[in-house]
Amino acid sequence: MKRHYIRILTLLYVNMLLPKKVIILFICVVSSLLAHAQSVKVRKESSRIKGENVEGYATDLEGKPQDVTTSFVKYLRSLGKVRQ
Repeated sequence: MKRHYIRILTLLYVNMLLPKKVIILFICVVSSLLAHAQSVKVRKESSRIKGENVEGYATDLEGKPQDVTTSFVKYLRSLGKVRQ
């Protein structure tokens, strides 16, 4: 009798948690779909470097020029030596 009681309580507990987990998962999925991030627009472009036309990609960054420059220099330092 005691085993059946424990088994019933366990099933009730699991059945109560399952809908809560589904609701939490649903909320997480919906909030991730509704969250807005910065969009990045990339375009193919050619530039003249050292007298040569070179094909490449360009992007416009949103933000203050000083903040963009600081972040870009930090990124370049991770790749190697930076000249200014």
